[in-house]
Amino acid sequence: MQGAPLGQRLDPARRRIGYARWMLVLFALSTPGFTVLLIGGTWSIASGSEGEWLITALGLLMLWMVFLGLLIVPGIWYLVRMWRDVPALQVDAWGLVWGDDWSRDLAIEWRDIHSITSRPLRSQYYSDRLLLIHPRSAGSMSTLPAVKRWGAWVTAQLYGTPYAIGLGTLRIKPEELVALIRRHFGGSMDLGAIELESGPGGEDEDGR
Repeated sequence: MQGAPLGQRLDPARRRIGYARWMLVLFALSTPGFTVLLIGGTWSIASGSEGEWLITALGLLMLWMVFLGLLIVPGIWYLVRMWRDVPALQVDAWGLVWGDDWSRDLAIEWRDIHSITSRPLRSQYYSDRLLLIHPRSAGSMSTLPAVKRWGAWVTAQLYGTPYAIGLGTLRIKPEELVALIRRHFGGSMDLGAIELESGPGGEDEDGR
């Protein structure tokens, strides 16, 4: 199986795991909302410029960069993937894919994983539990589209690895996902930082 071509690898036993329903609701509501805010902010700044065209232009540039680059474009990207039924994560005989295309999605093969660790994620507005996949060596991200390279870079800065799984973002129970990974990966898995029996994270296939 290791010699199969990249792209859509055919594994009849692969498991395609969708996004949690709350993510669909979040992006479906927030993306149009941010678009309306961007248009309203643009109108407000432009109509109140009073001749300060340079300051106005810089203000509009910053506004559009923040809203488009950080909020609207990523939201549209996620919605398109959900509409096309692209999984949030695929577990197959070769490894883990954050999508379903080995040539264009973030992916790592089982043989390239050094270890898997865990950590809780807590903030004022959101809590989750993470699985962090540590590669044996840093792989090249040059084949990934720009938005995915940026996402992998941000994840690596936050968690020390570009390969992170937010258990609460997936439509699968955390215990089931861990069991599925253990079927393929026989290396070190340290799950001591999270509790799998309680706390936030994960839906089953019916969204419960």
